[in-house]
Amino acid sequence: MAIQVSPGVVFTEIDLSQYAARISTSIVGLVGGAEKGPINTPTYITNELQLVQTFGEPISTVSGDSDSAVSYMSHAALQYLRNGNQLWVVRVADEDGGTPAAAATVMLQATAVDILKVDALTKGEWANQASATSNEGIKVVTTDPSNSNVTNAKDISIYFMGALVEKYANVTFGTANEGVTNSEYNDLLTNAEDVINGTSTYVTVTNQISGSTVPDGTDASPDTSLMTTGKNGITGLVDADYVGTINVATGARSGLKVFEEVDTLDINLIAVPGETDAAAVRTALLSTAETRADCLAVIDPPFGLTPAKAVDFANGEGDYAADSSINSSYAALYWPWVKYYDGYNQENSWTPPSGWVLSQMAFNDRVADPWQAPAGLNRGRLSSALSIELTTSLGERELLYGNGNVVNPIVDFANDGITIWGQKTTQRIASALDRVNVRRMMLYAEKVIATSIRFLVFEPNDPITWRRFIGVVTPVLEGIKARRGITKFQVICDSSTNTETLINQNVMKGIILIQPTKTAEVLSIDFTLLATGAQFQEFTQN
Repeated sequence: MAIQVSPGVVFTEIDLSQYAARISTSIVGLVGGAEKGPINTPTYITNELQLVQTFGEPISTVSGDSDSAVSYMSHAALQYLRNGNQLWVVRVADEDGGTPAAAATVMLQATAVDILKVDALTKGEWANQASATSNEGIKVVTTDPSNSNVTNAKDISIYFMGALVEKYANVTFGTANEGVTNSEYNDLLTNAEDVINGTSTYVTVTNQISGSTVPDGTDASPDTSLMTTGKNGITGLVDADYVGTINVATGARSGLKVFEEVDTLDINLIAVPGETDAAAVRTALLSTAETRADCLAVIDPPFGLTPAKAVDFANGEGDYAADSSINSSYAALYWPWVKYYDGYNQENSWTPPSGWVLSQMAFNDRVADPWQAPAGLNRGRLSSALSIELTTSLGERELLYGNGNVVNPIVDFANDGITIWGQKTTQRIASALDRVNVRRMMLYAEKVIATSIRFLVFEPNDPITWRRFIGVVTPVLEGIKARRGITKFQVICDSSTNTETLINQNVMKGIILIQPTKTAEVLSIDFTLLATGAQFQEFTQN
């Protein structure tokens, strides 16, 4: 503090009111294909309308598009958005294979001379227009300028799904017409590239002429051009596209590598819907979750498995002997697949369980806390599900969930409906972290505490800072304990944990001891028959 030697009053503020703020607990990261949208760019989505506007409608799981192949990313996203509202989407696409992603395009002409190339804003089939009368894709309509006295210009109208969505009046073409002013009518004629690119939410354009004169030949009647040749880039997707890469020269990331940027992308849950049957994708997903150490990966098994095959898939046995066992407290595996009605394609669709599980975790966090189990009749019912692949018996569920196996079953109860009926992580060692509720409680506590004590970095490593550490951490754990996530805890940060050796190494060490709350997964009830006249107190004292 500044030292004042002359008489007067000096004010000094000391802020010891720091506290740990709560954080969101069901922020989801998804990787997958789509019919439109930016590729390998994390995009934040908060509702269904945003999802469809940005990445298009979900692709049919029955027939697919002409680009064929199915992507389950949008289906999973739709399920999550029923209960959640914080979603990061990374669209992947084949960009150099046999059927690479491509933007729909059309060339505008006058008297057979190319004047303007129009491309869809993003790659995919979404902009393809089958015919001038169909209500799908994009069509571009050019007419003579709205001001008949303006020369070398056109009006350009963009139609999407049969509706006029954008119109650009008195647009000029060619490099020499940029910023031309018609002094007689005081009209500013804007070059097509300048007025459309960066403004349109549907297309980009490229001038095809370098002069200033547009060839004659187009009268006042509309000239309709259909956009075609767009490709989704899903058919040629391979495991490497989902796994992703880092461009050494530019630092650009793709696929799951995008989510390795912990400091810039905050997520708690992550999935690659319908694609983790591939060992390479599954391994990359697990690696991402474990490296970040702040999120839980949800793994999908292949479609069409029996209970025994699902166990083999998880254990790396039988048909999956070439793959390693799935073993991590940062992942959970659910089976089987779930059918729902896809209103966009007007069909019943089989979808991987990950989207449903992510949705129920968001629901769980909204009505309870992340350390409550996202399973059971209270927080695990899939209300919009139509059916599941296979209804399991008790014995089959014992196989999936017992004897060291880690498959969380989704079951269809006759009266209660389709329900998530397990909450194991894929960790094989029997410990508190072999349950989803404990792992998510730890993810929450660790992130809140790590975020809250950052202000202590570079502070003096002395008892005052140690007490400040305890003062911030203790209320966090007290809050979790009050909301039934912890039964007991202790925070230690003093001279016993901060030895002279550590202090000399510029290290401050705290120890947090936690006893997490366990869930009641098996209800054991004893019925005791007593003789007439027996006193209940004799049997209930303990």
